[in-house]
Amino acid sequence: MKTKGICAIITGAAEGIGRAVAERLLEKEAKFVAVLDVNKTKEKTAKDLREKFGKERVQYFHCNVTKDEDIKRAFKQAYDINKRVDVIVNNAGVPEWHPDILQINLGSVITGSELAKDYLSKTKRGYGGVLINTASILGLFPLGYTRYVATKFGVVGLTLSLPLQDSCFSPDDVRVGAICPGFVETNLSKEVADKVNFIKMDQIVDAFLLMIEDDTKHNCCIRITPKLGIDFHPLTPHEQFLKLTGILKD
Repeated sequence: MKTKGICAIITGAAEGIGRAVAERLLEKEAKFVAVLDVNKTKEKTAKDLREKFGKERVQYFHCNVTKDEDIKRAFKQAYDINKRVDVIVNNAGVPEWHPDILQINLGSVITGSELAKDYLSKTKRGYGGVLINTASILGLFPLGYTRYVATKFGVVGLTLSLPLQDSCFSPDDVRVGAICPGFVETNLSKEVADKVNFIKMDQIVDAFLLMIEDDTKHNCCIRITPKLGIDFHPLTPHEQFLKLTGILKD
C-alpha cells in the first residue's frame, strides 16, 4: 500500500511511538491522520502537526481506551471525516505499574482490532487496509515485568489469531501484523535506562512503514532489536505446528 493519500487512525498518538508514526505518515503524504489520545494536555501534538502539514490533514480525538464506547466513538468520528480508513494502529500503552494496564495494553487492542473489520474490510464499509498492533519484544521473550509481558504476549497472540478466525483478515483484504520493538527511549522506559540498549525511534517507525507499504507482509511479527535491526520473528506455519504437536485429530 502506498502511503500517499491514505487515511489512518492511531491510538496513543500524542507522544512517543504513536506521534512518530503519525508524523512519518504525514511526511509521506498521507491524506489524513487521526490522533487519538486520553491526555488532553497533549492535544498540542495535533496542533503542531496541523501547523506543519495542514489543518485538514490532522485531527485530535479525545479517547480513553479503557472505555470501549470511547474507542468506538473516536473511530467513527475519524472515519466520518473522509468516509474511509486505510490503516489502523492500536498503539496506546502504559508501563507495568499502571492500574489499568490490562485494559489499555490488551483490552483496547482487542476492541480496536474488532473495529478494524468494520472500517477496513471490503466486506463492510472499507476498501481493504492494514491493521497494526503495537506489541513489544517482551511479547515474544519474557524479561520480568509480569503484567506488562502478559499484555504484550496477549497482543501477539491476538494479532496472529485474527486471520484464523475471520477470512477478512487476509492479504487481499485486511493485512495484520504486530510490531515488537526492543526498548525505545520514551517516557515509559525511563526506569530501565541504565540496563538496556535503546533503539532509535526512526528505526521503530521504519518497521511500521514496512508493514504498511509491503503488500506481502501479513500475519507476522516484526521485531526491532539493537543487534539485528528489523527482522521477522520466525513462526511455525499453523498447519505444520498442529501436525507436529498432534493437538488436533487426523
